[in-house]
Amino acid sequence: MSDLNSITIIGNVVRDAEMRYSNGGLAISRFTLAFHQWKKDKDVAGFVDCTAFGKQAERVNQYLTKGKKVGVSGNLDFQEWERDGKKNSRIGILVQDIQLLSNSERHPEQPEPQERPDHVEDKVPEFTDDIPF
Repeated sequence: MSDLNSITIIGNVVRDAEMRYSNGGLAISRFTLAFHQWKKDKDVAGFVDCTAFGKQAERVNQYLTKGKKVGVSGNLDFQEWERDGKKNSRIGILVQDIQLLSNSERHPEQPEPQERPDHVEDKVPEFTDDIPF
């Protein structure tokens, strides 16, 4: 069985996405997500760099700004390099799918959400007929 390389993570965008184009004209957008992790019984922040390509990179650059909550699915990207005789490495995410989970900007015509009163109960219809399956 071959190894599976897949990750899904939810986090907040640390700073606005940055886009550039490759020599071949491919759009490449990079952004960093902050996420919660537990270390020694403490909730601390972790960070992961994400990279999107093509049309998806253009959409990422348009909509991902600092503080937005997003869900990202993709493949882990392990990179190694050497600088000044010291070996370095980093794990990032090559984005395959991205879902915007929060929108701090409200459209002017969109009404404010209304809170639901505590005394309202959901009406669940009762089925008295026999279900034929």
